[in-house]
Amino acid sequence: RELPTLYSYRPSGLQALFRTLDELGERPEPWLHPFGRLEAEVRDGVLLLAAPTTLGGERSLVRWVEAGNTLVVFDTGDRVLEPLRATFGIVRSGDRTSVVRLGVDAPEASRVDRLECGERLAPCRGLSNITGTSGALRGTEATIVSVNGDRTTGLHRRFGDGEVWWFAGAEPVQNAFIDAADNFALLHRIVTARGRILIDEFHHGFLEPTPAGARHEIR
Repeated sequence: RELPTLYSYRPSGLQALFRTLDELGERPEPWLHPFGRLEAEVRDGVLLLAAPTTLGGERSLVRWVEAGNTLVVFDTGDRVLEPLRATFGIVRSGDRTSVVRLGVDAPEASRVDRLECGERLAPCRGLSNITGTSGALRGTEATIVSVNGDRTTGLHRRFGDGEVWWFAGAEPVQNAFIDAADNFALLHRIVTARGRILIDEFHHGFLEPTPAGARHEIR
């Protein structure tokens, strides 16, 4: 399985998003630590969480959001996200998304999710569509962000002093589609509303490199 990681140039990767934000001077950062360090180290931040393969420390992440930060989740249907779905009142149904299927095999109409949030959420104003996903969402106390036919594919909700954006797939941020529709415009507006832009890679298995001196330190 190909992961939506910022280290990948493959169609499912996030390298194009990372590089474009960096070229615009937004200084995105890979997050290579457990969620517990967010509370101590990051104020006024946004964290992108795209199809994690593991989780842990969810309570720390939830407290960080409640304290006034933003979480943006790209949910490909994996069970690992179930604790966060339950906490934020999100239910996801439908197929696990696939960049290959949606990019090549899907009918043209299913490739676009219509944005429904222009009147209620500032980042959506003036925008029309994002790349379609195959999942469907339901949410508690949530505003609909995007739809595809009778399916809700994106939600937003306030949570404490923070907010959560939740999408039913990773396609809108993947290399194959980031320059399609209004994908980048929407994501740029969401992430630049905060001071620090973090893309989670710890839960894809990437760790902060350990300095050689620290590895061989005599205790």
